[in-house]
Amino acid sequence: MTEQANPWKEAVIEALIVNHTLRKEHEEDPKLALAALIDWECKIALDPAVSSEAQALIDKGRKEALPSQEWSEEDEKWLQMVPEPLRATAKRHGRALFSISMHAGAIGHAMGEIQRMNAGNRRVGQALLVLQSASNDLCLRALAQCGKTAKDLQACQQDINFIGAVAEQELDRQAGKIILPN
Repeated sequence: MTEQANPWKEAVIEALIVNHTLRKEHEEDPKLALAALIDWECKIALDPAVSSEAQALIDKGRKEALPSQEWSEEDEKWLQMVPEPLRATAKRHGRALFSISMHAGAIGHAMGEIQRMNAGNRRVGQALLVLQSASNDLCLRALAQCGKTAKDLQACQQDINFIGAVAEQELDRQAGKIILPN
């Protein structure tokens, strides 16, 4: 008895041959053959070199990930004043949020130094609490004014701190210090 031709099987096998993905087990396992063909077609559909829809999706994601505001010539000049390792972070978070974050960090650092230099001085401690409250209030107002939240500020500060830690490790490496992984 001769085996009857199955047009569905032949079509799947032919497609696997054409895209160079046919394996011996595909001829005996139709589910595996169909899964391989679907996998191949998905890869092609998602390849931006082949699919304009895939490229459009990538472009859309890129646009959403980057700051939505246009950068003026003045902003670009400002960006050049930002230390090079922080420029991508500054551009990603935007000038306003990045500036607020840097100022908040500087205020926190200065207040910490004053506190260390005047440890035990109750009046200085009380004054620092007033300054901290006022700077927090101003910071929240500035965030609201540019349409940002405390969560946005925290994300920006984390990025800045990460870059600072990486830069510090690089300086230590260049100085010949031994750097142990965390």
